[in-house]
Amino acid sequence: MTPNHKKTAVLQGGGALGAYQAGVLEALIEQNVLLDRVLATSIGAINGALYAGNKPENRVRHLREFWRRVAIHSVQLPFVATPTTSRWQRSQAQLSAMTLGVPAFYGPRAGSAWWDWSQETTASQASFYTHEPLRETLEELVDFAILNSQAVHFSVTAVDIEAATLEVFDNTQQSIHVKHLLASTALPPGFPAVEIDGRMFWDGALYAATPLDLLVRDLGDQDTLCFVVDLWQDEAPPPHSINGVFSRQKEIHYGTRSREALNTLREKYRHKAVLRELMAKVPVDALNAEQLAEYRSLVGTGELQIVHLMLDDDPSMDPIEDPNTDIDFDASSLQQRREMGIADASTALQLSPWKRADRESFAIYTVPPR
Repeated sequence: MTPNHKKTAVLQGGGALGAYQAGVLEALIEQNVLLDRVLATSIGAINGALYAGNKPENRVRHLREFWRRVAIHSVQLPFVATPTTSRWQRSQAQLSAMTLGVPAFYGPRAGSAWWDWSQETTASQASFYTHEPLRETLEELVDFAILNSQAVHFSVTAVDIEAATLEVFDNTQQSIHVKHLLASTALPPGFPAVEIDGRMFWDGALYAATPLDLLVRDLGDQDTLCFVVDLWQDEAPPPHSINGVFSRQKEIHYGTRSREALNTLREKYRHKAVLRELMAKVPVDALNAEQLAEYRSLVGTGELQIVHLMLDDDPSMDPIEDPNTDIDFDASSLQQRREMGIADASTALQLSPWKRADRESFAIYTVPPR
C-alpha cells in the first residue's frame, strides 16, 4: 500500500445498531486514521455527516453527543443487572421508542395515521412518526459548510419513490443539506418521504443497505483502504420463535446485500487478474490506442484492501431472538455497541494486515474473524 492511499468508509443502515459505527469512527479518529471519503446510507449517513461535517478535533465529541441525545434511559434497578433484567430494560426502551419516539430523533405523528391507514394524505405526511427532532439535531451538530468544503468526499443515498432508483447525493457534485440526510434516513412507513428538487425520496437502505456499489464504480487507479462497517448478521442459524423469524427476515433483507457486493468485488478483481494474464501474451502493437485505453480502464492499477467490520452478537447479552434491535436505543445497549466498535476497529488497526509486504492487490480482512 502506497503512503498516499485513499482511506474510505462504507457505512450501512441499521438504526440503533449504528452506535457500533460511531465506535469504529471514534477509534479511527483517535488513532489518526483520517478518512478521505465516506459512502453511507440511513444511520450511516448520520454518522458519516457527523464525521465529514465537523473539524477533526470536534468529530469524536459530536459523535458522542448525538448518541448521548438519542439514548433512552431505562428504569435503574437497585441491584446488579442479570441477562433477564437487561432484556427487560431493553424491551422497555424499545416500547418507548415505538410509542413515544426517540429523543432528538423522532416522535409520534399526531392524527389518525395510527388507526386509519387508508386516509389520503401527502407522501410527506404519510408516516407514523415525524423526524423534525432529527432535523434540529443535525442542524446543530453538523456544520454543513465544512461538509460541503469537500475536505472529506461525502456521498449518501436515497431511493426515488416514483422511479424506484437509487439516487446518490455527493458533495463534489452538489451542496449537501439536512434534507439529503433526512431523505437517506426516511425509512417508511415510520418516517415520511422527503422532497428534493420536486422528487420524493425514502431511505437508501430500501435499495441497498450497504452502498458498496459506489466504491466499485469509482475505484480507478487509486490505491484504496476501505473500512466497510456492517450492522446486520449475514449468517445465522434458523430461528426458533416468531420473534426469531422477524429478526432473521431483517438480517437477510439488510445484511446479505453487503455480502453480495463483496463477492462481486472478489469476482471483479479475479477477472482483472485473468485479463492481465491474457494481455501479457498479446503483443503491444496488436492493439490500437483506443483498445489500450479501454484495457487500462477495465484493469486499473490500484490496490483495494477492505477491512470488513461486523457488529457481532455480544456474548454477554442474553441471546434471545430480538426483531427490534434496530430500535433498541437503550443507553446501555448503545454504549455496549459503541465499545464493540472501538474494540473491533482498534484490533484491525493493531493487526494492519494491509501493510504486509506479501499482501495481494485485492484482499478482504474480516473483524471479528469468521
